[in-house]
Amino acid sequence: MKDVWNRIENWLDKNSPAMKEGLMPGATGDQILAFEELVDVKFPGDVRESMLIHDGQSDLANPMLGEWQLFTIEYAMQDWKLMKELYDQGKLAAPSQ
Repeated sequence: MKDVWNRIENWLDKNSPAMKEGLMPGATGDQILAFEELVDVKFPGDVRESMLIHDGQSDLANPMLGEWQLFTIEYAMQDWKLMKELYDQGKLAAPSQ
C-alpha cells in the first residue's frame, strides 16, 4: 500500500499539489481499532495500511475522487453512528443483498 500511496503522491505533486496538501497524516492503530469495534468489522490489511498512511482528507481539501472526498476515521465514525441511529429508528431501509 505504501507503493500505491507513493505513486498517488508523486502524481499529485505534478498535477495537483494543493490536493496533496489536503491529505491528512495517518491514523493511529487505536483509531483504526475503535472504528473496527464500532462497525463490528475487521478491515482488510490493505485498508488498515492505507489508513495508517493517510487518514482521509482535511475538510477544506478539494475532493480527490471526482466529487468524493476521502473521509477521516472520525468523520466516517460520526456518519456511521448517524446512519445506524436512523436505521434503528426505522427511517432507513435495510441494504439489499
